[in-house]
Amino acid sequence: MRLPRPAALLLVATLAACDHRDHAGVPSAPVFQPIGEVVRWKRAIVLEENARVINVSPWVQADADGFLVADGQEQQLRLYRADGSLRRHRNRVM
Repeated sequence: MRLPRPAALLLVATLAACDHRDHAGVPSAPVFQPIGEVVRWKRAIVLEENARVINVSPWVQADADGFLVADGQEQQLRLYRADGSLRRHRNRVM
């Protein structure tokens, strides 16, 4: 059974008006905020780069001794000391 067009519009409008959720307590703040507003930075660490090692799209895992950095774009795996100096790196072997 198809509803006539005015009846279908009335049904949609009625269902939309039946939203019983309380929106009065919803904050108007944006969902995303600049990272500097929600993170307190302790210090900056500059990771060493050279002609063979460039950070393009790094995935970083920190540990007590430094950082493990995987860069899929550059196809490299690197180990850094806690001060950001490069310990080792591996390129993709073809």
